[in-house]
Amino acid sequence: MSDSTSRWRSNGVRVVRRGDLDSNTPQTLGMQRRAAVTSERTGATKLWAGTVAIDANAKTAPAEVISQIKTVLAAIADTVRFVRTQSRPWIDSGQDHAWEDPYTIAAVGDLFLRLHAAEAILEQAGYAVDRAIAEANEQTVGEASLKVAEAKVLTTEIAILAGNKLHELAGTRSTLAQHGLDRHWRNARTHTLHDPVRWKYALIGNHALNGVLPPRHAWV
Repeated sequence: MSDSTSRWRSNGVRVVRRGDLDSNTPQTLGMQRRAAVTSERTGATKLWAGTVAIDANAKTAPAEVISQIKTVLAAIADTVRFVRTQSRPWIDSGQDHAWEDPYTIAAVGDLFLRLHAAEAILEQAGYAVDRAIAEANEQTVGEASLKVAEAKVLTTEIAILAGNKLHELAGTRSTLAQHGLDRHWRNARTHTLHDPVRWKYALIGNHALNGVLPPRHAWV
């Protein structure tokens, strides 16, 4: 353990100045992340802290939607890995390995289908946002808002489902703290609280049924 990491553990509190932030961290299109707390810098294994700036002219669907897709990808990858390497088959399956269980196979297939549907809507949302930026008017901006709302709904649904299914399919061992797999559900649910999707269904339905465009503000 480095002297710097040791000081973090013993002192507990440290001020990270703007000039000390690390930009050498995974980035998302349209966002600029700079890290203050990482595993390498502090020894933290379940915590990342820093600053995130969203580009004013970013031609992309909202960063939260993209973050949800990344959460889904990570959760599904961990599900497949755990089922393939550590999970045990249910006694009634008659199989020797968990990854041979037909219900597990079907559930993983369902996750991938929902993921691909969310990715397709997210791509459509990106194109709609680009059109609204290139030719901004009430119609193009409203249509972009609706596509983003659809993407928000689908990515939220698959993110929470993937976090739940991970433990359902991987089994009891997957809940052990040493694996930290509960982070996927927690990350997904935290993102949903910033912009609740229960409002999105009504916006989408009101346009489909009554032709009403959504209101113009940052959360649509």
